[in-house]
Amino acid sequence: MNEKWNPKGECLCGRIKVSLSDIKPEIGVCHCKMCRQWSGNSYMSIEAEQRIDIDGEQHLGLYNSSEWAERGFCKECGTHIFYRLKENKAHYLPVGLFEDSELPTLDHEIFIDLKPAYYNFKEDTKKLTSGEVAEFFGGSTD
Repeated sequence: MNEKWNPKGECLCGRIKVSLSDIKPEIGVCHCKMCRQWSGNSYMSIEAEQRIDIDGEQHLGLYNSSEWAERGFCKECGTHIFYRLKENKAHYLPVGLFEDSELPTLDHEIFIDLKPAYYNFKEDTKKLTSGEVAEFFGGSTD
């Protein structure tokens, strides 16, 4: 899909506003234990790389969740704002954060071997196992 999406969204209390520009409207899903624990289920996100504008950064809290990534959240209401890779600053923002949810499509799933049996998506997506994710990122995902 070559169509671009320019989403805007905000946290529950409205103190943090996020806008992205020229993003591919593809949703990725992470099934790893940490993402499921953080989000309450699978983590459905849009990849933003470095094309992100955050208004209200003084309300942004950061959690250093691993050697390679950190998670951003609103310190006031707790809304999850992003998962960010430290090395290349790629951002993965929860798709539910944004107003327009009609354009994105479910594109891929990672850590598919860690997905619990209690849910399945009907869409035919690209699926990567833990080993394939580690290989893609050039090392361990522990």
